[in-house]
Amino acid sequence: MNYFFKLICVSSIYALFYVIEAELMLNIYRISRFINLEVGTVSILIGLLILILIISSTFIFYMLNKKFLKQNKWNYLGPFICLPIIFLFISSFTNIFPMYNEGDRPIPIIGLVFTASLILYPFYLLTVVRISTYDSVTKRS
Repeated sequence: MNYFFKLICVSSIYALFYVIEAELMLNIYRISRFINLEVGTVSILIGLLILILIISSTFIFYMLNKKFLKQNKWNYLGPFICLPIIFLFISSFTNIFPMYNEGDRPIPIIGLVFTASLILYPFYLLTVVRISTYDSVTKRS
């Protein structure tokens, strides 16, 4: 039971990083209006921030898998457990911060990018889990 609690906690961290990156991508106009910068400048800054988050989250996920989950076949379930948690976090975010200004709505193509990233995210996580599991197996041998 303790292992599954750890797995759900790690999956929640997976989901949290994805939601932060997705909400940054979806709320460019809102952020631009809030910090009073041009949309182009905010897009570049958010792109750089997302790149930094992806690189740092890869390292964090690798370390979490090595330290808390160790080597177990159930580790491969974590990326799929995080999908419902992602939807829970996003729906909570939209309920807490509703969109009042119609000008803040993202352009339609962002929805396509968001859907593609949501489909690819579990494969990215499976790769990180596999690398962290493979690394712990080779060090023991």
